[in-house]
Amino acid sequence: ALVRFTGGGRWRRCRVLPHPRPARAEYTRQGPSPTGQRGVRAERRHARLDLHAQVRVIVGAIGEEERLVVIGDCDPVAFFTAACPLSPSDRLTRLEAFGPPANTGSKNDYWRDLGMGMLRDFLQLESELARATGERLFDVMARELGLASTESEGSWSTLRRVLTYSRLGSKKLRQVSDLLKMHCLAAGIESPSCHVMEVYTGDSDLLQQWNYVCMSAADTLGTSLANPDIARFIDFDVAPDKSKPRTEVAALLEAGKVVLFAPEMRDGHRIAAMGLKAKWYEAVFAREDLERPVGVVIDEAQRFLTSDKETGEQNFLDRCRAYRCITLLATQSQSSILHEFGSTDAAQTALDIISANTPSKLVFRSTDAETVQWLRTQIPPPNSGGPHIVDVRRPSCLLPGEAFYMFADGRWGRRRADLAGLA
Repeated sequence: ALVRFTGGGRWRRCRVLPHPRPARAEYTRQGPSPTGQRGVRAERRHARLDLHAQVRVIVGAIGEEERLVVIGDCDPVAFFTAACPLSPSDRLTRLEAFGPPANTGSKNDYWRDLGMGMLRDFLQLESELARATGERLFDVMARELGLASTESEGSWSTLRRVLTYSRLGSKKLRQVSDLLKMHCLAAGIESPSCHVMEVYTGDSDLLQQWNYVCMSAADTLGTSLANPDIARFIDFDVAPDKSKPRTEVAALLEAGKVVLFAPEMRDGHRIAAMGLKAKWYEAVFAREDLERPVGVVIDEAQRFLTSDKETGEQNFLDRCRAYRCITLLATQSQSSILHEFGSTDAAQTALDIISANTPSKLVFRSTDAETVQWLRTQIPPPNSGGPHIVDVRRPSCLLPGEAFYMFADGRWGRRRADLAGLA
């Protein structure tokens, strides 16, 4: 979830997380098992809460329900706004982070480079036609080809539909190529990009090459961005349709809104969450009102953390304090983050930077070996040379509500929360 806590020009408390007791599973202790360990059975009656309803009640209780914006109920968030200074090519480069990992290898790289070049040509033509005529190139082409579309469909879905049609045979490819050239000529666009499809219309071998080009880009990045699950939350169109209302994260931030996004365990929701996170971080650094503090809470953070130079948490956390931004990341384990980041030295460095820039930490019950080893490096060993506290009180043996803590002021220890008292 992405949440913002603020209030009219000064800090005000706005607790938007539900209390632990109704949200947590009810644990029933069982007797010692044959192995000497104690089993724990989780009752799931309260495991799934309607987070939207919970937040509405809480902000409504302080008379500020109008501040709540639920992503999915509002207009889709614009990833690229009309004021964005990036060229279509640079915008496509930003979007590559939301596609599947590229298959490396000389042959794969060759077709992928051709595919990405093809997408850059198409997006440049779409942008130029929009400036010249106010129309969207592939919307017009899809309509003239008789390809069905919906009002809520974005340009990536339309582009993918046109490319799929062009791959049905040499005749279809020539038809689409001629249509592309005709619209570019009518709009006064003179560019080699107008002929990007024409070079593949000669024979069946060239048609097969066109298939490879499309599969390397349209069937990977294009498919990810055309996911219908995404369109409800965020608009990744490189040339946004000005006729469709869109939500701007920067405007929500300046207005002091509480923004909530509760994605499901679906790939499209994960991509949408990563895009929303990138826009939120961007808006935090660009906002005008730096007196008002802002907060970001991300649960199941391992699903949304990134380590790239532009949107990675290692860069955001290194700067966010200067912009009065508080960040809370909740994750299952160190291993779950490493699994998402990969096993490279750069990934480990990014994780180390994230750890260094989150000085206050809570570690609850965990059986993850990476988490235990990391915790041993965070808590100092005893001066007496005796066993480390992590080896005395293993994280796997912590009770519900019990956690090791490390605070920014250097204090550390182990404490158990009174869950009953929080109800």
